[in-house]
Amino acid sequence: MRWLQDLFEKQIQEQIEFASFVADILQTELEKRGIQLTTGQKKQLTKGLQERAREDDFDKGVGIQIDDAGNLQVTKEIGNSEFEIDILEGAETKINKILEDLPSVLNKSADTESDNLIKDIRRLKNALLRDTQKNQNRFNKLLNKRWGKLLALLEVFILVSQEIGAEFNEGIRGDPEKEIPPRFEVLSHSHARSCQVALEILTLLQNGFADGAHARWRTLHEIAVETNIINRNDDELAGRYLDHDIVHKRQSARIFQEHYQELGYKSVTDDEVRELEEAYTRLIQQYGKDFANENGWAARLTGKSRPQFKDLEDIADFEHMRPLYKMACLNVHGGARGLLFRLGLSYEGDENLLLAGPSTNGLANPIQNTAYSLLQITAALLTYDINLDYLVIIKVLHELEQEIFEVTDQTVHNS
Repeated sequence: MRWLQDLFEKQIQEQIEFASFVADILQTELEKRGIQLTTGQKKQLTKGLQERAREDDFDKGVGIQIDDAGNLQVTKEIGNSEFEIDILEGAETKINKILEDLPSVLNKSADTESDNLIKDIRRLKNALLRDTQKNQNRFNKLLNKRWGKLLALLEVFILVSQEIGAEFNEGIRGDPEKEIPPRFEVLSHSHARSCQVALEILTLLQNGFADGAHARWRTLHEIAVETNIINRNDDELAGRYLDHDIVHKRQSARIFQEHYQELGYKSVTDDEVRELEEAYTRLIQQYGKDFANENGWAARLTGKSRPQFKDLEDIADFEHMRPLYKMACLNVHGGARGLLFRLGLSYEGDENLLLAGPSTNGLANPIQNTAYSLLQITAALLTYDINLDYLVIIKVLHELEQEIFEVTDQTVHNS
């Protein structure tokens, strides 16, 4: 799409077309000397300059004569003239005026062109969307031919996890008078969120967006790590984890206060700021200054004042997933590696290929990772209050996970 660039070049060409450009200069200079050209004479002058410009000896000079009938002629020879006109000085003045006026002229033309473009887009949008839908349907048929069985299996796995999680949660929260311990609050909320994230991943996979799905799996992995840690420890740690939300809310409020005007929002009220600061101060007094850091809720557990996510992976025994997690980070952050490495490409060393839409490649990794992480989170929830029925469910989910891994390997091998 070069319409704006073409418009700009057109404006420049119209402004500095040789004959018109020189004719404007001559008209201005003649007016300074009391000579007014009529519209017809201006056209004759422009035409004469165009004809002379095509002749080899134009650089010898031109003469301008007006006969008794008022007709203007441009001749090759200057002849005897009562005055000379400085074209260079006039040209400099003309160019400066063009440069001064060009932005407003261009903006006016751009507004007109953009209005026309918007009208065309609105007029053609239905046809464009129909064509896009047809292409998407054809693509989905190819995708389902290759991955349909596996995606259906993953969907069943997610739905079973979602259903059993809802049932388990209802069983624990069934008594409205019973206080819910912090550890269960973390586990149940984490499992609900993980089911939602897993369905988001499934939607991306069903439409051929392996890289986007892998980016969302990164979140699922983080939930699995934190859930595993909380499940292995007591309510005191779970309480710290939940209380750490105040640290993030305070930080977010401070950043928001710096930019709310630019964003067009209302500021955080003084009462809200005061409440956050008071809550933050109480928590620092309760847990210590390390609590204010990122992952500060796990400072006591890791023995570090500033725990990194890598430290949490180690404690949760998920360090073996770190390479896959780092790979998923490429689809979350900027950077050259994220630009050049795409799961959706099946290139052999050619990183100059560009992927700007869906692909039938690269689904294996996010499929397997999603099944693995969701199983860990679901098992953490169900082992909070374990019984024989839930042990059987965990075993069934594990078998489904293994089937997903096996079918994935077969699909990749047969592709």
